[in-house]
Amino acid sequence: IADKSGIIFRNDLEDEIINCDIASNGNYVIITRNAGGTQLVTVYSANNKAVFGWECTDDYLVDAALSKNGKSVAVSSLNVSNGDPFSRIYYFNVDSLQVENKIEYPNETVYRIKFIDNKNVSVITDISYMTADLSKGESKVLSYEYDKIAGFSFGSNSSVAILKTGFGSLNEKKLMIVNKKCENVFENSIESDILDFGTDGKNAYILIAGKVLVYSISSGERGDDIEVDSSATKVMISGSDIFALSSDCVYKYAIK
Repeated sequence: IADKSGIIFRNDLEDEIINCDIASNGNYVIITRNAGGTQLVTVYSANNKAVFGWECTDDYLVDAALSKNGKSVAVSSLNVSNGDPFSRIYYFNVDSLQVENKIEYPNETVYRIKFIDNKNVSVITDISYMTADLSKGESKVLSYEYDKIAGFSFGSNSSVAILKTGFGSLNEKKLMIVNKKCENVFENSIESDILDFGTDGKNAYILIAGKVLVYSISSGERGDDIEVDSSATKVMISGSDIFALSSDCVYKYAIK
């Protein structure tokens, strides 16, 4: 575990780590699987003490997320029957082993989940983007329609950037920005080869070879491009700065 000062905790686990997440208060959750196939979800306090544990043997656990206050945990799972996927999201309070709620998604594969606040989560699946109210067990759905998901990136202000491949095309790429209300607030087709992308809730940022394309989410208009090092393959946005990452260097640029 690291913060801006460096590594603050390190521990070796005998079991395979499937996924993990950390909350603002320092609580963190880890999904592990041992050689016998047993899967365990464990939540640790900021003092590295186990405060919650749940074992799953029925489904394959995919992802886990902690609420902003670290008091709730969501776990996504996947099962396949007769070739059809079946996903579930389990919702727990860390002070109880009882399942508070469960949402089922037949014929969908949940890739990632991330808390928007203390009870709502973003849900990325193979065919749709959703926001789920775990306390009520209800979901809002935004379908990709006939497009296929090619990637996604969680941004600030609970916004999500989703890259799609156009229906019937291997080359057409569309970038969609979704807000925390599960509304599509921006969509644009990109002709260049996309290396990476992201959003800060205000703009969409698309990394292509040697530059970052900047689009206003509210107007859809393209602003000034930001020239970056040609070796950059990843882009991250933090405040008024863009960080372009290559295999051996991090470059910092100011957003115009």
